Amino acid sequence: YPLLAHHYDRAGRAVEACDALEQAAAQALRSGAFHEAVAFLTRALELADDADGGVRCLPLRRARWHRLLAEAFDGAGDKAAMGQHARAALRLIGRPAPRGALRRALELGADSLRQVRSATGRAAPRPPTAADETLELVRAHQALAAHSFYAQDALGMAHSVLRSTNLAEPAQLAAESSKGYSGMALMLGVLGQHRIAEHYARRALATSRHVPDLNTAARTYMMVALYHVGAAKFADCTAEIHQSQRLADECADHVVWAEAQAIHIWSHPKPEYIQRAV
Repeated sequence: YPLLAHHYDRAGRAVEACDALEQAAAQALRSGAFHEAVAFLTRALELADDADGGVRCLPLRRARWHRLLAEAFDGAGDKAAMGQHARAALRLIGRPAPRGALRRALELGADSLRQVRSATGRAAPRPPTAADETLELVRAHQALAAHSFYAQDALGMAHSVLRSTNLAEPAQLAAESSKGYSGMALMLGVLGQHRIAEHYARRALATSRHVPDLNTAARTYMMVALYHVGAAKFADCTAEIHQSQRLADECADHVVWAEAQAIHIWSHPKPEYIQRAV
């Protein structure tokens, strides 16, 4: 795909170039080539912004490119850019993330109530939303939640984790629900609510076992392991790391495997262990 994108771009065939660039970016993300993914997606957006290029790009597709850019910048270590592109994705879908503390708190309260009702089987049905749009909303909020985690923005993290989970559940997006529950466990652990966090950790792992996507399952186990590091449950963390890496090996996901290994090192702070692990 990278070579194909290059040839189409040089030939001035912007529509075909954008298609190939999107595929090349997805391929680069899967292999951990984050800087290459950023370059591919940035060029796709440049072509889409060129009024003379003939590319008719719907807002939802632009939103997907920005969400993928958020994920690429996450892997590349640029957490500020990650947050910017996650917010851009939400704006393009027409559901921008709130900036003010008051509005975020109000939406957080509403989402918390909805999650309680969902957990007790009393949630009111949501209005139908196009499947592709819902998926992009969920993933953009997941990226924004990760950005908020690194930025130590507890309110922002709680808002995005709850919003993504509440969107994924009624849409029956099992893979995204699995990631949402693991995010809930991590968020509640940060807030010191370990009893409820354990409930969501178990729910995340149970849901992931019914997801055919091994990458999602590997990432879910990795996220739950990260929660258990903070909760000082090192035996559980070790078991989850091993499962995450086993699944990552099966689907050749080197990124999740490496992230899981980093958590494994964090859970064994003795210097002699870190030397052996590295």
